[in-house]
Amino acid sequence: METFTVRRDNVPIPATVSWRRAAAVIVPGLGTTQADLAQLLGELRDFLPLATFDPRGHGLSSGAASYAYASFAADAAAIMVAPWRLPGHWS
Repeated sequence: METFTVRRDNVPIPATVSWRRAAAVIVPGLGTTQADLAQLLGELRDFLPLATFDPRGHGLSSGAASYAYASFAADAAAIMVAPWRLPGHWS
């Protein structure tokens, strides 16, 4: 597994990816974090390449000026493309 941080709107968003490219992005519900779902995510990773992250203001992510739906959606989109664009990661 690879752990990395994507920054969007000056908000650090910690993410985890299993395998080279994620087939699914798991977004914990508001009030929930990757850590809360660790057992479930571990079992899913045995069968499916996943990317997971803590939404802004939750878990290891910091707070943000905006908690609008569009901001959460853009954060998820940034996670989906990030792993193979980060230096030192996959091409």
